[in-house]
Amino acid sequence: MSASGDGSAIPLALWQALGFDTHSQNDLDGTPRPLGTAFDIGAYEFVPISGNTDLTGASIELYPNPTSDYVTITGELTRFNLQVIDINGRVVLHRTGESAPLTVSLKDLPPGSYFLLMENERNQLLGLKKVVKE
Repeated sequence: MSASGDGSAIPLALWQALGFDTHSQNDLDGTPRPLGTAFDIGAYEFVPISGNTDLTGASIELYPNPTSDYVTITGELTRFNLQVIDINGRVVLHRTGESAPLTVSLKDLPPGSYFLLMENERNQLLGLKKVVKE
């Protein structure tokens, strides 16, 4: 398991899961973008998101939420990648897991809202959960 704060952009698969038209050549501002890249949503755009989406029908839960130190992910997950994404869309932590449950330390992150993005080893989106770090 490894940790990374590489500041990556939100992956294209996440935008697709949230219902954005990823076949368009323009982002939400109308700015032309090449297909297959992450979208720049700009500073004044509103992106509706529930923050708790299980995309495979698998039941994925996390607790405690809100948390001050650790969050545990349970459910039907095997050989998966986990990205913790801040509200600015930066990947602040990356972990891999062989199976759930998986406990992840958020101790070094500042308080705020984060999204936990889970993908299988073929980079197919499994779920998206929101967690609040106090």
